[in-house]
Amino acid sequence: MEQIFKEVREYIAQNKNEYGPPVKFDFSKIDYGTIMENFLQKNKVPYFIFSEKQYFLKHELIHISIDQITNRDLKYNLAGRQNMVHQHEFFELFYVYSGKCISTIDEVPVEFHQGDIGLYSPKAVHCMKTPDDGDVVINVLIRKNLFDQTFLNMADDNDLITGFFMDALYNPNSNQKHVIFKREQTTIAPSIIIQMLYEYKKNDVFCQNILSAYLVCLLSDLARSYTNRLSHVPMHRNNLPITSLLSYINEHYQTITLEELAEQFHYSTRTISNFIQRETGKTFRETLQNYRLVHACQYLSKTDISLNDLPELVGYSQRSTFERAFKEYFHCTPAQYRKNHQ
Repeated sequence: MEQIFKEVREYIAQNKNEYGPPVKFDFSKIDYGTIMENFLQKNKVPYFIFSEKQYFLKHELIHISIDQITNRDLKYNLAGRQNMVHQHEFFELFYVYSGKCISTIDEVPVEFHQGDIGLYSPKAVHCMKTPDDGDVVINVLIRKNLFDQTFLNMADDNDLITGFFMDALYNPNSNQKHVIFKREQTTIAPSIIIQMLYEYKKNDVFCQNILSAYLVCLLSDLARSYTNRLSHVPMHRNNLPITSLLSYINEHYQTITLEELAEQFHYSTRTISNFIQRETGKTFRETLQNYRLVHACQYLSKTDISLNDLPELVGYSQRSTFERAFKEYFHCTPAQYRKNHQ
């Protein structure tokens, strides 16, 4: 393991120290403010949108890069590239390898320090700066289809985080466009990311398969960290953890009502409702819908159950209501989802 860490350190140092030749034009004359202004006038969108084609090679499911101010940036006045506000068509996980970074999302700057991990959904409009010498961020870019598949397979065994991740990463009406894990909240995730970078730079025939396997481990560890965090948030009486409520909702997602949940745990509906809202950021109804949609995805990808029977199976009385909720979350119909994931 020490050899892996050593080679990663060398790789990061090489990335910083490489100058490279100027490419066709004088970098020192780039005015990023003008670039952004011209872009806005042409596209009428207040940020850049980066497609998967711009970042991923054809065979890549996962692309990993280093973000830091390099000697090339200093020589050709390129540091302004970090001011470009943008959005991705893919998921981005970042790990602060050393120093700090300043991530601005929805115009709100937040400072992250060594060991912190963040996960951006494709909805996140952001930019990231590594302002000082020694600030290094490892970016893990994940194709949307791979993230969907990995997350839904993971949801079978990690149902406590299902609603949280779904709302943060898929719900277009959610204010939660990113998930943050502070250094003290993670366990093996940092070492997994370092091993992923080591594997990526090897770039052999097995590289992408191994990275996909690492991704399952990485997301599972982050899910465990989130679940452990929830487990330490009890209600004011009888020390009832939020995890117990979420587990019960997930187990009885087809028919559960707020009244039945309150009766099961011996609280008033108002107390239960307020507790769920406070600790998850979602209402009981939104939480329940998240679980129903995840189970629907699993049926669509792993079974041949008909689209007429599926809504009732996951707790919806009408197919139209189910399909409207599904499309709002996943931006496709259940039929399209099945075609893409079976």
